[in-house]
Amino acid sequence: MAKGEHLGYLVLDRGSRWEARAWDPTKSKYLYKSFRKREHKEAAARSWAKKTHAAILWNLDQAGRATPTDELAREYLQDLRDRGFADRHCLNVRAVLIGTGHHATDRPCAICGQQFRAERRNHVTCSRPCGAQLVWLKRRKQPLPALATPPPEQDSDEPTPGSLAYEVPDLGSPRAYAQMARWWALAQENRTPVTANRWLRTVRAMVHWDARRPPTLRRLLLDPSGDIRQLKVASKVPKQFTIDELWRMACADGDPYYLRWALRLYAGLRGSEIEGGQQGKYKYRPLEWTDIDIAGRVILVDGKGQKERIVTICGELMSIITNFPREKREGFVIDKPVKGSRTRVMQFRGFLDRCGVPLAGRKPHSLRHCYAGLMTASGIPTSTLQALMGHSKEKTTSDYAQMATRYMAVTRDWPRWEIVLRRCVVGQR
Repeated sequence: MAKGEHLGYLVLDRGSRWEARAWDPTKSKYLYKSFRKREHKEAAARSWAKKTHAAILWNLDQAGRATPTDELAREYLQDLRDRGFADRHCLNVRAVLIGTGHHATDRPCAICGQQFRAERRNHVTCSRPCGAQLVWLKRRKQPLPALATPPPEQDSDEPTPGSLAYEVPDLGSPRAYAQMARWWALAQENRTPVTANRWLRTVRAMVHWDARRPPTLRRLLLDPSGDIRQLKVASKVPKQFTIDELWRMACADGDPYYLRWALRLYAGLRGSEIEGGQQGKYKYRPLEWTDIDIAGRVILVDGKGQKERIVTICGELMSIITNFPREKREGFVIDKPVKGSRTRVMQFRGFLDRCGVPLAGRKPHSLRHCYAGLMTASGIPTSTLQALMGHSKEKTTSDYAQMATRYMAVTRDWPRWEIVLRRCVVGQR
């Protein structure tokens, strides 16, 4: 059996041309089309065969039984909610598949009063300066301007322009391929490549979800987004701290944020693994002193996805933990866990200001990237680092450790698998 024959279509190599075939059961024969190799690739022939076969199936099985995109999207959203996905994730999926539930309207800016086109319900200012001024007034509990903003429109079940359900009303129709290409071109025009790729992945996730359902519930026969390729995104080097900046932070012992900093840098822990909290459908417990085995030099971590792992304690982190007052080693490691990434970044900014280090767009999670780079530069294998960081894929660990070359010059005298900041920098000076 040739490749693809069990699907009802196949592509044959005929020397100087590709021959695409699509089976038509009404005529009990194949429909043919040839593609010259000089002008077309095999993918073009396979795409024609797939689309032609989809059109034939539509005429046979889908006549009078359409597959409205909005109905399929609502079934998919209900399944996500039943599986416990966060409301914010479901809202993002709904914005891609169905839309935000309202159309763009003209309204006056809450600060300057000029008319502007509001694409979302929560847009009340026309530009970034006006939005920053509104946030400044709210934080200081100052009286807001008396400019009246018209009430937002009520949510509508109708798909909004730009969404998948609006541009591709029927995913099972033979016209869905051309409509999907038009929707993809619109997504590329109005959004960044990263956002456009995320939208495409959301659509494919719904199509694959439908393909995994029982045959009696399945709605789609083929994937209309199968011929679309994701955009290439320029890879950027993650922002990390220099050795001198890390040394300044290492010298700030006694700071209230110092223990959080040490656990992030010397053990590579995430913020949710230290202070707990809710992320998506998972709830993490804060790190407790009973999870730290000082005699065994290990930490039991409640990792991402509720997967426990064991992290080793290096020499400098051990000295920081043992110097912590013994009477305070009860309960949670962090007395007052912080909720919300914004508050954590503000605390981190205050710690950097006290150390004389600029924030420069870096976040507390940047310390985890520094941990991966320092450990890789000190000679740890990638497989071992993957287990310590709790990554499910080795590629993720490699992406974290790509900045190891930044630290190789200063880690050549370090003990293997250790992070020794003070001796490294002081020895250089």
